[in-house]
Amino acid sequence: MTAALLILVASFSYAAAPGIDAYRDGKFEDAYSQFQQTLKSHPESRADDKLQFDSGAAAYKLKDYNRALESFSQALLTRDTGLQSKGHYNLGNTLYQRGESEKSDEKKLSDWTNALDHYEQTLKLNPNDKDAKDNYDYVKRKIEELKNKKNDSSPNSTSQSQEKPPEPSEAAKRAKAEADKAVRQSKFRKAFDIMAAQVKVDATTWFYRDYIHRLQDINGIKRTDNP
Repeated sequence: MTAALLILVASFSYAAAPGIDAYRDGKFEDAYSQFQQTLKSHPESRADDKLQFDSGAAAYKLKDYNRALESFSQALLTRDTGLQSKGHYNLGNTLYQRGESEKSDEKKLSDWTNALDHYEQTLKLNPNDKDAKDNYDYVKRKIEELKNKKNDSSPNSTSQSQEKPPEPSEAAKRAKAEADKAVRQSKFRKAFDIMAAQVKVDATTWFYRDYIHRLQDINGIKRTDNP
């Protein structure tokens, strides 16, 4: 990409944050495990958003883009707009990299389109972020190139959109469980919003496309190929 992923380990209010040293030493699996263990042992910590952010950075270094997306998404819950901006930027880059690794053009387009959304959010929070602007323009060109390639391809090779979606990730399953809980309370709009938000960061959530379509119908929402 035109700009490197913004891998900033968040600043902690305490000096020896577990996982920081391992991260700096390049021991990213150890760093991720330590960040996650701290989150589990201190669930009400004021630094939980930063721990999620750092978990995402470690997972990205491991090229475990699904774990990175989950952690960066959790970090967006912060009230710190600076960290929100960095979180959206990192989500954009992570989605681009995951899309780059996909064999299916449909999956590439899905991830890259969602990446553009996060770069846009970064620029709303920080209009002077040149890296986000450069990466937005770069990914937009990649999408246009891919669409042009699809249009030029043989009509006999258009069956990819019908392929079976991948099995849902653990994060997608948890989102489905939360949506089911909302449905049982007749909160259908909330259920749809949960699934739609998860689809944006996790393409495997589209495994539940029939469920999402039913929620769209219930809420009177116009259907699209992607919520």
